[in-house]
Amino acid sequence: MKEPPHFSNAPITEAIISINVEPADNISLKKLEKVNLGASYPNKQERIESKVTLEHTADRQNTSTTSDTRGYFFLSEDKKNVYQSCKGLYAFSRLKPYDSWQPFQSEAQRIWNIYRETVEPENISRLAVRFINKVEVPLPCPDISRYFNFYPESPDSIEQMVKIFIKCVSRLNDIDAFASLTLARIESESVNSAAFILDIEVYRDDKIPQSEEEIWALFNKFRDKKNQIFLESFKEDYLQEFK
Repeated sequence: MKEPPHFSNAPITEAIISINVEPADNISLKKLEKVNLGASYPNKQERIESKVTLEHTADRQNTSTTSDTRGYFFLSEDKKNVYQSCKGLYAFSRLKPYDSWQPFQSEAQRIWNIYRETVEPENISRLAVRFINKVEVPLPCPDISRYFNFYPESPDSIEQMVKIFIKCVSRLNDIDAFASLTLARIESESVNSAAFILDIEVYRDDKIPQSEEEIWALFNKFRDKKNQIFLESFKEDYLQEFK
């Protein structure tokens, strides 16, 4: 595939490569904690999941909350690179500024190799590439179709949508995967602009390759498809804002 244009002002706030593994629960925290790169990722945080249970009886409703440590976040010194070593999940994130795919993918693969060797998962059950973009458009913004090719249509009686959330999931037959595309309007830090999140995830959750060569070849295909979706999500004129 033709290399996409490089955007020096790309709106990427977080890029994520994630690998779900099985078994999800029969992995010890001691093993997960060993996926520790020491000085290059000196900040460690527990990843805790909370579960709320509602129990109804004839005369009352009881609520109980339980917490479970699923693994750990490890953050680089500048807190721009983050990886998760968790039960059922390995994920690597690059926070803004994101430079390019190659160093991002290489670091994700390097740490995954350590996770796989240490945790010894039996099976890989899901692969995903996700890019979260934050886009600012100037106010007044009466019609977001001036900027996006993906947007909700509103009745003529509605002059301006101040809150927006739209999501679609599509099958990508050419790479036997799925794409999830979400557009949401969020609170802007500036009174002069409207802020939007464009969240693109390309993933496969069946027929998962297990060999390293096939896994990372598939991730490259996911990246190519993600780039295509990103470019097609904006009006051509507005893409110039990212160069």
